[in-house]
Amino acid sequence: MDDYVTLVSESTLLDEEGMQPLRKQLLESALRYYEEFGQQQTDDPTLLAELAATHYRIAMTQVAMGSTDWVAEATTDQTLEILDRLLEDSADMSFWANSTSGVFAFHHVGNVVYEDADDALNALKRGIQVFGELAKANPETVGFQHDLAASHFMAGNILQLTQQWEPAIAQLQQARRIWESFLRADGATPEIAGRLADTYRFLTESLLGTGRTDDRRQVYLEGIATLRAAYGDEQPEVAHLLRLAPTKSKLEYETNLRESITIYEKALSQNVDSPRSAPEIRWNLSRARLFLGRLLRDTGRVDEGESEILKAKQLAQVLVDQNPSNRVYRSSLADSGMSLGIVYEVRGRVDEARQEYLQSQAILELLIAEDPTTPEYHRMMRTIAKRRGKSKSA
Repeated sequence: MDDYVTLVSESTLLDEEGMQPLRKQLLESALRYYEEFGQQQTDDPTLLAELAATHYRIAMTQVAMGSTDWVAEATTDQTLEILDRLLEDSADMSFWANSTSGVFAFHHVGNVVYEDADDALNALKRGIQVFGELAKANPETVGFQHDLAASHFMAGNILQLTQQWEPAIAQLQQARRIWESFLRADGATPEIAGRLADTYRFLTESLLGTGRTDDRRQVYLEGIATLRAAYGDEQPEVAHLLRLAPTKSKLEYETNLRESITIYEKALSQNVDSPRSAPEIRWNLSRARLFLGRLLRDTGRVDEGESEILKAKQLAQVLVDQNPSNRVYRSSLADSGMSLGIVYEVRGRVDEARQEYLQSQAILELLIAEDPTTPEYHRMMRTIAKRRGKSKSA
């Protein structure tokens, strides 16, 4: 059943347009199974351990179905109470020795939304204590280390979202330390790459919040070096960090973007095992090409810039065609079209520029109607209005 939930919750096919109702139906079926099992009463340590895992998996299944209230008393508290009981009774935990995912069994730790940050943080602090004791008492069970790292990561995520920068940094560094230890122990799975990339990213954002820009750059460089040492250039997570890393020169930025494009393209062409889906990789490739195109345009290499931006727009168009309701993809398409319009305007191709601006404007008008609170949509609309006004006056 755990493999079934993982397959359903992470399947990219079930994220395609029109497949979401089936995905929800399959997850609801799994949820009913877990809830029925969770009703059992037992004193058997093995079954108690399974009950603890079941309660957490109820929460994680609810997350996969879109719930933000994953720390509800009926799930997380019951899990921790059972684990406390097992610890107090010094129960034999050897049956979990082969577990690699732990009690959490939660793969995409970076995607959780917290309905009540205080409740979530309190639950995670308690989880850190319990999983820390479990990991210390059962060092052979790597799953407990994953649980501890995930609890630190998610606590850091909450603290970052509430702008408690220093406590966030402390929690994220703990998660980083644990997950990097798996790489040193030859545990370089794609899942660890994804977890570490998310950890580096949130850690750098927290460092930026404190104004420690040099430390932020250093964490990116260390993260890139760590993932490259473990995976070479096989993992899209390496490209992700390269694309986002702050640089000290335009040449360094261009080099990073070109390297990230190469890695993304290789991942797509060779179907590399990755924690990110093919559409996610394609979207990141589109963004890398767009940023490279803008850099080339702004440094006088307009022909090359136009080529890269056009490729970025084509990638974004494919994503929108496959996922027409996805706002991120539609916003990227509008962004690429606007950038292409600027290139055409620079080259004196006014009619083509106007067409690109009008197409991007139409996309943005729909996005703003659906979600008027996103600043990026309004920023792009202002840029288009300014460029169109400039073209008319010329």
